[in-house]
Amino acid sequence: MLSQPFRELLVDTTVHAIPSWQDCRTHVDGVRNGTWARVVPIERPYRASFLAIVNYAEINSWLRDLVQSLVDAFAPRLEFARVLAEIDRAATPRTVANPFDEVLLEADRPFVNRRALRNQLLDLMSPAGSSVLLIDGKEQTGKTFSYYLINHVAPTRGYIVNKFKMTALPKPDELAADILWRLGAERPLPSQGQESAERWAEKLADTVARAIEERKSPRLLLFDEFSDTPLPDGTESLIIRLATYADEELRPYLRVVAMRFRAALPVDLDDVTLRDDAQPFTTTDMVSVVMQVASARKWDVTEQVVKDRIDEFHAIPRTLKERFKFLRGMLQELAAP
Repeated sequence: MLSQPFRELLVDTTVHAIPSWQDCRTHVDGVRNGTWARVVPIERPYRASFLAIVNYAEINSWLRDLVQSLVDAFAPRLEFARVLAEIDRAATPRTVANPFDEVLLEADRPFVNRRALRNQLLDLMSPAGSSVLLIDGKEQTGKTFSYYLINHVAPTRGYIVNKFKMTALPKPDELAADILWRLGAERPLPSQGQESAERWAEKLADTVARAIEERKSPRLLLFDEFSDTPLPDGTESLIIRLATYADEELRPYLRVVAMRFRAALPVDLDDVTLRDDAQPFTTTDMVSVVMQVASARKWDVTEQVVKDRIDEFHAIPRTLKERFKFLRGMLQELAAP
């Protein structure tokens, strides 16, 4: 999946290279005829329209064709070549047919074990499954790494992932505005006035929900990096209200995932919310990853050799970051001619 910075670079460069939305429509339809009218059925701002086209092309596996056409048409605009290179860089060959079982994600990033999370994501992205997932776990268990698996599997089920870092302690209107901007649906937000922060958050969530419903572009909103510092009043209420929308009116279009989210959920929502408790992976799990990749790539290496290398590395205590770095380096070493 194209990262947010490169997605924004692609959209911004296109609207500058092709100032007229009518000309952009002609270009897009030249890549896939009839796409513009199908994806942008109502009048909306040019930038938001092209962002919807980019998201649609990615979900339907022809984003590279679109970017290649822009590279060909606007060779002096090196930004397009940068985006194309990023698409190719991130395109890691699969090791299994089922994306939920993949152990080598984009940018050759290994993802070890987490079988419970894999099963919960399959449930989360099923039409009749749960629509909210809370991820927790002790230090050094890889909670934050969960994002990479989510970002890998979500597009295969038609969802675009938008990640929001809570370390900045956003106020509810700031978070709502950020979500709308990612949707390509910037619009005025209600001010708080004299009402409570909770009531204000509900109105902000309603504005976001209407934008999601209008665009009918399935989204997975991921709220990560909650700190021990309390969020501003109303921000947790906004997230909870969006999660409630995901479970109710917006079930076809919205999924919500939160990591280390501590606020209590409404009882009806809490009863159907998925929960993942991240656990440390073992050396056996690491061997399994290497052998799955080795089998898919047809590398000439035995399981015993892999096990010995991993055991030797663990002769002294290792941090989670060191273990991931070692595993990634080992895979790159095995891949070298």
